[in-house]
Parts: sequence; C-alpha cells; structure tokens
Amino acid sequence: MAIYGYFTMEDEWTTNVWPWETHAVWILVGTMAMLVSAFLLKRYTNAQLALEDSFTTAFSLVATWVMVNYVHENHLYWMVIDAVSVHLYWKRKLYFGSALFVVYTILVTAGYFRWM
Repeated sequence: MAIYGYFTMEDEWTTNVWPWETHAVWILVGTMAMLVSAFLLKRYTNAQLALEDSFTTAFSLVATWVMVNYVHENHLYWMVIDAVSVHLYWKRKLYFGSALFVVYTILVTAGYFRWM
C-alpha cells in the first residue's frame, strides 16, 4: 500500500469523493474478507475473538486503500475500526493498547471534522 501510495502521490493534495455505491462495494469486499478470515481463524486456531480480529484486519486493509486514493471518508472507516480495536484490546486485558486506540479514535474524529 505504501509503494502504491507513493507512486500515485499527487503534487497537490486534493481529496476525492466516492459515490456511496463505491463505498458499498468496498464494504462488501471487507465483509466477505472478514467472514472468510473469521471462519479460518475459528476452524484452525484457538482465537477467542476471531470475528473482531478479522474485522479490524480486513477493514484496515480496505481503509488503507481508501486512504491512499485520497478519499476523505477514509476517516469514517478508521473511526469504526479504532473503536472496535478499543473493545478488542480491552477484552484481552491489554489496557495500554486500548487507551492508545482511544487516542487514535479521538485523533481521527478531529481530523475528519477539521478537513470537512
């Protein structure tokens, strides 16, 4: 993603706006990847939070793709991903990690409204 983002970088930073149909397609792709990953984790590992793990992984990839394409709504994806990560880390009793994701959630929310 970093290499793709670097080579598609524009001289002037401008945001793109995707229609809701494009977002719906990417949400569907993320959901399908999440379900496949959760199934594999449940079947072949002892993961206790397979669905949450799969959600954060699949949608982080989707959100990164949206971000490197300069789509402003990537902030909305990250807000949800970070909020789920707060829960995920808290359930695992990783309280400092959970606190870090609280900070990330605050930062991405502030960034979204600042660049609106």
